[in-house]
Amino acid sequence: MLKMPINPIRQFGEGGVKKILIFKWSALGDVILIVPSLRVIRRGFPRAEIYLLGKKEYKEFLHPLGYIDNFIEFPEQNWRHLIPKLRRENFDLSIDFQNTWRSHFLAFRAGAKNRLGYRRKGGRILLTIAVSGPEKVHPVEHQAWLLSKIGVSLDDFKLECAPPPKPSFQLRRPYIAILPGAGKGWDSKCWSELSFARLADILIKRLKYEVVFLGGKREKDKVGRIKKAMKEKGQDLAGQTNLIQLAGVIKESSAFISHDTGPMHLAQALEIPTIALFGPTDPRRHTVPAANLYIVKKELSCQPCYRKKCSHQQCMQLIEVEEILGKIKQILHING
Repeated sequence: MLKMPINPIRQFGEGGVKKILIFKWSALGDVILIVPSLRVIRRGFPRAEIYLLGKKEYKEFLHPLGYIDNFIEFPEQNWRHLIPKLRRENFDLSIDFQNTWRSHFLAFRAGAKNRLGYRRKGGRILLTIAVSGPEKVHPVEHQAWLLSKIGVSLDDFKLECAPPPKPSFQLRRPYIAILPGAGKGWDSKCWSELSFARLADILIKRLKYEVVFLGGKREKDKVGRIKKAMKEKGQDLAGQTNLIQLAGVIKESSAFISHDTGPMHLAQALEIPTIALFGPTDPRRHTVPAANLYIVKKELSCQPCYRKKCSHQQCMQLIEVEEILGKIKQILHING
């Protein structure tokens, strides 16, 4: 990876960057993944006023870290109404981690003097520094490549987020948190419900840990079926938490198990031992290596396919309960 000294003055001149606008409004995992960049931008531009344009539900994860000065709420609808407000700020630099035509357009209409981002077909004409990113690197390495173009070196990939408050739910402890769903339509990412049920039973009966199931409203039926297939009694919070409460429950857990999802990055940032089950997607492109992240993946010739539907789903179905159990024992230092 290209490493450069943190010397943005060389690029913009002494005192040349007083206000920076950063774009990132989706999704949870991707927002957590830009924190290393926010950290190094703050360090590289210590006197600049840094604004982040993002969704309000992510503010509590980012703003308390101290890397940004102002948070501008991004409205999914009527986003063009932001343009006059952005123009009044007279930004010296915009950094586009959202990487869409819409974010390129907003940077251009905001009148930012220097506009950094990835080339996106015709959208590159809206940028002043348009970069072609490297292939087959993890997300923060992608950001490092982008930031290197303005003389900022990103070589600390550690994820972090503001610590959430303790959950108000009455949960039996100690517990292992499991999120058995995936993104909308991503059935191919999901391990079998019967396997989750068997794993949860063993964690409760043999290892003496409680199990807390998490997820949004989409996962409620799935969790219901898993619990019905169990012999033991798991705790069900699917559809009952907002993002901050979800973070609080994960933070109090002994370990977290999920597929390739946003909460996987959240758990990693909260420094919780995280077991991530991968199938159709490539963990090298979607995770940041860390001591608390444990990848479980089968090596098949058809991987990664990035298909949301699959007729056999062998990449997930071949993952065995005992394999996950072995990781849990390793993490929790359990013998036998």
